[in-house]
Amino acid sequence: MPTHEGPLPPDLTAYNENDAFGSVLSEVSQTQRPPAQRDRIDRINENTPQPRHGLDDLSGAVDLLPSGLFAAELPSGTLTPSGLLGFGFETDLDLSAIDLSFLDTYNTQVPFEFEDMVGQIPTQGADTTDQNSGKHGDDGGLNSLSKYLPQSIWRFVPVPGTHAYTDQANLSVPTQEQIVGSPESFADVSRRATTEKLDSATRDKIFAIVISQVKSPILPAVSAFPSVELLDKLIQFFLAGPIPTGGAWIHTSSFRPKRARPELLLAIAAAGAVLTPDRSLRKLGFAIGEVVRNHLPTVFESDNTLIRDLEILQAYMLHLGIGLWSGNNRKMEIAESFQQPLLTMLRRGGRFKRSSYPILTVAADDKGLVLDKKWRAWVEQESFKRLAYRLLSHEAQASMSLLVSPLISYSEVGLPLPESQDLWSANSAQEWKILYRAKYGSDSTRIPSLAECVANPEFLQSNRAVMDLELSCATFLYALWGMVWEYRKLALLCYGGMTLWDSNLMLMTRYQELVKIFDYYRLSHATESTLLLEVNLMHLHMSLEEIQLFCGLEGQEEARRVHQSVKEWASSKTSRLAVWHAGQLVRAARGLPPMHLRDFYAIILFHASLAFWAYTLASRMIAQDSNSQTAAGSSNLLVPPQQAVWLDDEETAGTYRYISFNHGIPTLHRSQPDMAPLQLDDAPAVMTFMIETMKRGDGEPFRPNSPLVENLIGVMERLRDTKIG
Repeated sequence: MPTHEGPLPPDLTAYNENDAFGSVLSEVSQTQRPPAQRDRIDRINENTPQPRHGLDDLSGAVDLLPSGLFAAELPSGTLTPSGLLGFGFETDLDLSAIDLSFLDTYNTQVPFEFEDMVGQIPTQGADTTDQNSGKHGDDGGLNSLSKYLPQSIWRFVPVPGTHAYTDQANLSVPTQEQIVGSPESFADVSRRATTEKLDSATRDKIFAIVISQVKSPILPAVSAFPSVELLDKLIQFFLAGPIPTGGAWIHTSSFRPKRARPELLLAIAAAGAVLTPDRSLRKLGFAIGEVVRNHLPTVFESDNTLIRDLEILQAYMLHLGIGLWSGNNRKMEIAESFQQPLLTMLRRGGRFKRSSYPILTVAADDKGLVLDKKWRAWVEQESFKRLAYRLLSHEAQASMSLLVSPLISYSEVGLPLPESQDLWSANSAQEWKILYRAKYGSDSTRIPSLAECVANPEFLQSNRAVMDLELSCATFLYALWGMVWEYRKLALLCYGGMTLWDSNLMLMTRYQELVKIFDYYRLSHATESTLLLEVNLMHLHMSLEEIQLFCGLEGQEEARRVHQSVKEWASSKTSRLAVWHAGQLVRAARGLPPMHLRDFYAIILFHASLAFWAYTLASRMIAQDSNSQTAAGSSNLLVPPQQAVWLDDEETAGTYRYISFNHGIPTLHRSQPDMAPLQLDDAPAVMTFMIETMKRGDGEPFRPNSPLVENLIGVMERLRDTKIG
């Protein structure tokens, strides 16, 4: 294990938490073009090479900074760049006539495989609407701006015509006299999370919610709203599909669609549609998500007791996730701002306190209605617990992704950690009783809280038999992110030593304690949530806020201001620790199941690519300053085995030599074992490798990537194609 010594070079810049992400929604669609012409234009666009960007003349070491990223020439008040997650090309959420035709056919035929996700999504029709089209009639300077910045580093700038009802056209699925094409690969949903199916009466309740949020001019156009069958399959796709995100916090064994609140069913259907590999269904999912977001406040105001209702709060949690990972600037900003209401409702409802979760006792003679009542009470209690931890995880992911302060403190989470997965997965009250008594017997077991585990991580190991270890470990690492964030902010506060704080002692103590906790976790839980462990350690050893300025996202002046501190970082041991953990992050990402490298996981892989890119560029600046001969990385040359330091492999003695003494050449494994090793100083090749890794992890050949991944890939391609000296 690499040796960790000393604190990181402190940050120089603070992040403005009010920054948004920016780009106006596309107001000009291609729906007026004939389908054949649209196909031809899309093929031309896909085959057109992207322009490469040159360098402005800078003096000294800044000559190596990519001026293709500078924004100093921007007029005031336009889409000014900030942050790493705003996207200049907007995901196309407008349904075309072809989209609507497909959606109408989807009411009887489902365009996605469920069991093994094999087959091919067609390229005609819905898929010819490129996620990254971003075509604007009046883009407020977007086209001229693209030659200075990567096409996705933006703030969201509100404009007239962009509002809560913008996506309602996506709910309009008019009948078509002729069906324009149909998918060739259909499959029935044979894998279900619930035996009970949706019925027409429940579908009518769901449809009533949609009607209540639709403006009257488009009411006649919703005659082809998803059928009972399609809604049911979207719900099952979310609960039991290839990306089973809902089963960890929504109890599928007791879930009855006919008895569930229509708000929850609508939110689950939206989340399922967003997860599908079909672009038309994704647009429908985002539109339904907007309906849920606009409807829930009216539900709370009509009956205030519903702020304590489990299913309503679960629906709220779902719409937050849909928005935050949508890849759409406006939806992401709204999702970020709407986290606080759910947190307040759970916090004021006592859901972060142990007193809300009394220990249940199950007697040997419990049966019938008595046993069923205890089981359902346990299910509701555990569901609230898992919802609270789901919000904590979501909020920590938002903090890492958007570089904002966490809203939940690890010290306030006093509720017990989730109970074991086998209890949660029990299919009946009788099965639950057998497992419960085998695990606890007649005694009551006190499960530790997250705050207690943060104070003493040994509780995770000693209680692993009675808790959901995978979920508990992930939650523990999300809680530690709050400490990493505090450390980064302390480093910023104490930079330069011009304070009354004894900064060296304070930072060194905090750093060493964090490293000790992470090292203990690695030794005790080497196979649990490795990806989260590595992203925490990577951020501990680098300032992503400085790196984004170093990339030129705030103009030449800001880049000049931080380039010296980034050079100091690149010449230090902490930078080598950062790229080592970035390499381990890549290794963990490659081990994810298919289609899982999306949303938050895609963002942290993007962070790793920025760590590689900044380290390489800053190292070249150091070499230029020392008038040394910079060894140009070449993908065509084999690295001598004794010199290569594999960042994405097991630790070796070479790892220690590289981190401690900078001896060796940092190297990555390529996707094929017979290919030449990839040296880290070959920045374009490294970025290409990261792009390929993200594409493979998010989808399959002939299937579109998720909108957020498409946007992140766009950023990485612009960085790769920017000349850096």
